[in-house]
Amino acid sequence: RSERRLTGIAVALATATVGACQFNEEKALSLPDDSGREIPFVTPVVETNPVQSADDAADDSVILVQGGDAWIAGSDKQYGLRIYNLAGEELLSLPAGRLNNVDAVRSGPGSFLIAASNRTTITIDLFIAKIDEGAIEVALASRVPLELDDPYGLCMAQIGDGLHVFVGDKSGKVQGFRISTGLEGSLASE
Repeated sequence: RSERRLTGIAVALATATVGACQFNEEKALSLPDDSGREIPFVTPVVETNPVQSADDAADDSVILVQGGDAWIAGSDKQYGLRIYNLAGEELLSLPAGRLNNVDAVRSGPGSFLIAASNRTTITIDLFIAKIDEGAIEVALASRVPLELDDPYGLCMAQIGDGLHVFVGDKSGKVQGFRISTGLEGSLASE
């Protein structure tokens, strides 16, 4: 039950994290869904410090939950990857280039694989996050080359035969990769 509560807190925090977005009270109203019922709007309660990069530089966070702890990994679009605790304090910053979207999957007990689309190197950057006794360490582990002019959106999922990462560009082209246990990527159609 406490992990479910922590996840709910992390979701509320993620709505305001990484980008240190301005809170707009007008949007903090209940919004009707298709059935006409009211659905609640999640109101942020904590905010990270703004990143040093220019406008719209931070985005696309993912929450890593391990036991009773949680961290937020997000992109600084002009710098790399940043890791925050639930108080909004930056714990780690990893220079990696112009990262855009970030996603993560649990890769084992106390570890996560974080993927990010990198517009500097035109790659999928794969980071390993290791968690031990409430502390987190993150390191760049691999880069998978892309055949996109400007990688943008990214998502990751465990599908049938293994781990897959999908990356799209602004023109709508999408590439899908199977990621091996050695963190190498092969086109999903191969």
